[in-house]
Amino acid sequence: MIATWGFGLVLAGTPGLVDWRMGWIWVKLVLVAALTTFHVALSRWRRAFSADRNMHSVRFFRIVNELPTLAMIGIVLLVVARPF
Repeated sequence: MIATWGFGLVLAGTPGLVDWRMGWIWVKLVLVAALTTFHVALSRWRRAFSADRNMHSVRFFRIVNELPTLAMIGIVLLVVARPF
């Protein structure tokens, strides 16, 4: 994740590579930030499991398990199609 953020910042900082006036790049950045926030939440939930303080049901984790996949599909579609 750290390498991805590092390379992404280098690409974003390269002049002329990204057209910041386009809407798709901003939506992509929101999805990437959401994935990072999700990663932090997973870390907290893992620590809660370790301390035997889990407050969530199995159904919750089954649903939450699909969120990163949906976000990554959205990111790829935005980069490839650049719809707006």
